[in-house]
Amino acid sequence: MESEGVLEAVDGHHVNYSFLQGSGDEVVVFCHGIAMDRNEFADVFKQVSEHLLDEGLSSVRFDFRGHGESSMTDLQIDVSGMVLDLETVLKECSGDIHLVCSSFGAVPAILAAREHDVDGITLICPLLDTRKQYFEPHQHSFWDNNREELELEGYIEREDGFRMSASLLMDLRNLRIPHVFGELECEIQLFQAEEDSAVSPQIAIDLGQQEPNVEFHLMENTGHGLVDLDEAGDLPAPKTRKNWSKVAESIAGSL
Repeated sequence: MESEGVLEAVDGHHVNYSFLQGSGDEVVVFCHGIAMDRNEFADVFKQVSEHLLDEGLSSVRFDFRGHGESSMTDLQIDVSGMVLDLETVLKECSGDIHLVCSSFGAVPAILAAREHDVDGITLICPLLDTRKQYFEPHQHSFWDNNREELELEGYIEREDGFRMSASLLMDLRNLRIPHVFGELECEIQLFQAEEDSAVSPQIAIDLGQQEPNVEFHLMENTGHGLVDLDEAGDLPAPKTRKNWSKVAESIAGSL
């Protein structure tokens, strides 16, 4: 039976969450990507959480500020605030904690995992280098290509309508996620789409192969979100669901 509730972060933001109670002591905490909500695209996080429940595992899905049921707008988002939201959830968890992070959700998760007793992390098509993603190469980056809009509006609007504020972009320019990633001592599973056009597969490959605590999976014929490239129409279609079932089985097997 799924229950829902609200937690209050130290800065007063209300964090909306969904909880599934399993039979064991372990709890899986899901961190969704940017412009998504606690269930991720096409409810794939909900699919995985229900699979984990069948294995006796508890799980928490929550909305980062500026997403889902949050009272904040996208322009009020910064990385520090997202970390506060995740820490608010983690403080309520007992037993072994495993983080599951998709895309941008890897950023606050990796930062929080450095400070908290996290037993394991599963990363799916993660954003692992914010500087390379948004600020390189010089003169041809997301930042440089959208400077005029940023100076005029105070934000950059992505193709999906999500607005990235100047303060959020400054956070992303100053972060050194690869360095923090290398400091983590917990076991990490990394699932990277071979044909990912939203984040760099090569960054994930390089980091995944150089860190001894990382179990790396390169998913063939898949795009961002482990979407099977042979499938079209409403997602997740059967092959894409199968990819996420593999993730769920891998998480359950590690706990």
